[in-house]
Amino acid sequence: GGEGMRIWIDATGSSQLLFFAPIARRLEEQGHVVTLTTRRLVSTDLVLKKYGLRVAVVDKALAGGSSAKRLLGLADRTAQLLTSARRGRFDVVVGSVASDLALASWTLGVPQLSLLDDEHLHATHRLNLRLITEIAVPDSVPLDILLDLGAEPERLFRFPGYREEYYLFDFAPDESVLVGLGVDRRRVIGVVRPPRGSVFAPGGTASGERGGAASLALGRLLAELCARPHVTLVVIARSDEQRDDLIALGLKNLVVAPEPVDSLSLIAAADFLLADAGVMSREAAALGTPAYILPAAPADGEAAYGEAVEAGKALNVGVAGAEAAKTEGAREAKTARTAGAANTAGVARTAEPPAAAPATVGQSLLPFAEAAVEPSLGALDHRLIASGRLRFAHTAADVSIRKKSPYTPSGAPRDPRIFVAEIVALAHRHPRRVLFRLGRRG
Repeated sequence: GGEGMRIWIDATGSSQLLFFAPIARRLEEQGHVVTLTTRRLVSTDLVLKKYGLRVAVVDKALAGGSSAKRLLGLADRTAQLLTSARRGRFDVVVGSVASDLALASWTLGVPQLSLLDDEHLHATHRLNLRLITEIAVPDSVPLDILLDLGAEPERLFRFPGYREEYYLFDFAPDESVLVGLGVDRRRVIGVVRPPRGSVFAPGGTASGERGGAASLALGRLLAELCARPHVTLVVIARSDEQRDDLIALGLKNLVVAPEPVDSLSLIAAADFLLADAGVMSREAAALGTPAYILPAAPADGEAAYGEAVEAGKALNVGVAGAEAAKTEGAREAKTARTAGAANTAGVARTAEPPAAAPATVGQSLLPFAEAAVEPSLGALDHRLIASGRLRFAHTAADVSIRKKSPYTPSGAPRDPRIFVAEIVALAHRHPRRVLFRLGRRG
């Protein structure tokens, strides 16, 4: 009840737009005025068009390159945000932990709720977190990591699950997505998202930012899977160069999707996903599509892996590996229980009691050699692996080749209304005219 508030939501990419879209819609349904800003990128334009989102200001992306250019880009976008915000006289700001938004909202004295993903737990965000009024973070992220970054418990809003589960709450897949690609839905369909920088070439050569061995291993994996009966792979390339390289491989039963593509509907229709740990893997887990994480091959190939096993830096395949995996799972469960106990003691707000982490780890971790050859994983990834919703795929034998059950989301639905309530409550707790001092709440 009461007079509606003026709320500014800033999204820095397509995945954040997807997350904030249902929140913005529900805020408007309650009578609040929402202004949405974002960067102009191909991926964000696709989301804006698909969901019919109204954008007051579309800002250009930050400049890359040298430190000086990045600083100039930060100053430019911060100035753009300040100009837009002064006209809006907002009661609360919602967005990421990006430096430009943190600086703009702090300068204006407007309370800010920021979403902190566990892949963004970097020391570079330490100053940003001190400028932000309240931080929304998954309850799977250990409390000690957040404290090390300067996020005091009373400024934390810990929520269950992960952001992809919330923006998929209203999701309805486009049933025609496979038809548009010319893919027979009766076949076993795998969606592949190659790592950034992977380069493929005919004749078995490959190179890329993650090392030639990683690209070569992925190329072999694609060839093995395409040779399986009744399998079709749909690849979502990251660049025109990567797309051209994949087409040039000439693999039968490999379809390179055009850009842009409705990746969510494609993942929902697929029988499995191969990708890096990250947004798409978590989307697949939430949609009930078996998800496999692509390994990062060691720089020196198999020899480096063997040396790591000998040195005890990797989990070997077999009984010893299974026991080590169980130990790792128990350690993750203990961390989750400790954080949960702290929450119930009142040191941080929670949307609901944190879900208990599994005490054991399934067979999917048998080939897990994290320290030597696996990609960097966050707390959410570990929790999904422990529950069997994410697995590793080193070879085609690791991938289950079968049709999955009809589309049904995995796990309990996560209603985005919990964020709507917290945004409104934050605005009431912190009137916008109060200026925040560095490292302190107003």
